[in-house]
Amino acid sequence: MDGLPKPRAAIALAAAGMLCGGACPARALDVGPKDLPLTVAGVPVQIPVAGSIDVQTDADAIHVKASASGDLHAIQDHALAIARGLPLPRDPCAHKDFNIIVISIDPTETTAMAAEKKVEYLKMYAHPETADGWHFMTGTQANIDKIA
Repeated sequence: MDGLPKPRAAIALAAAGMLCGGACPARALDVGPKDLPLTVAGVPVQIPVAGSIDVQTDADAIHVKASASGDLHAIQDHALAIARGLPLPRDPCAHKDFNIIVISIDPTETTAMAAEKKVEYLKMYAHPETADGWHFMTGTQANIDKIA
């Protein structure tokens, strides 16, 4: 992952903070976004990832906080290709062994919108006999917060 903090950079930042002695202002290293190449079910996607390392010292301790975040829209944008890459049974009883569940994390999406998406994806997937095994779900913000 070119450009993301290497352990040496984090150690150097921490050492610089400790050399201040006593209380020292906070130091931060922000990196990104950088594209992280992934392959999901045989489909290549690029996930932009950003990271940061924050260091603060006082007379007794050094505090290091590292965080990273990524934008998963690339996976959503390739959902159909990813679904096609999954080894799914294509017989009329497919829903008896497993189900595909798509959960919206947008509280403004309605069940009618989810039903339209299901029809759209099943049409593109070209195996209508598997319809009983596909579930597109929506929910309130409170319920989305519980799973997201």
